[in-house]
Amino acid sequence: MKIYITRHGQTNFNKERKVCGLSDIELNENGLNQAEILKQKIIKKNLNFDYIFVSPLKRARATVASIEQFFNKKAIIDNRLIEFNFGEKEACDFDDPLFRKKEKSLLCILKRENQW
Repeated sequence: MKIYITRHGQTNFNKERKVCGLSDIELNENGLNQAEILKQKIIKKNLNFDYIFVSPLKRARATVASIEQFFNKKAIIDNRLIEFNFGEKEACDFDDPLFRKKEKSLLCILKRENQW
């Protein structure tokens, strides 16, 4: 069994170095192009999939949309693939010291619980 994992295409939040988290942000034009490039690479490598799993967020669903269409397979939306909820830190800059402090403590929690 082989498992392939990919990240969603670019959003304006990514481009602006802002925290997305659960914010349901659409792909920007570059992100849509990245999704198409991903599909073309999958075709070129002659990959096939039994299942496609995707986060419920728009950016993830848009990334796999053309892949679903090409393979004539509907992606299975799986809530376990959703991003972390950064609460009030959503849409803040990655370099914001308050976000960095929260990010650090989140990583500590995940490491402590062996989830990282």
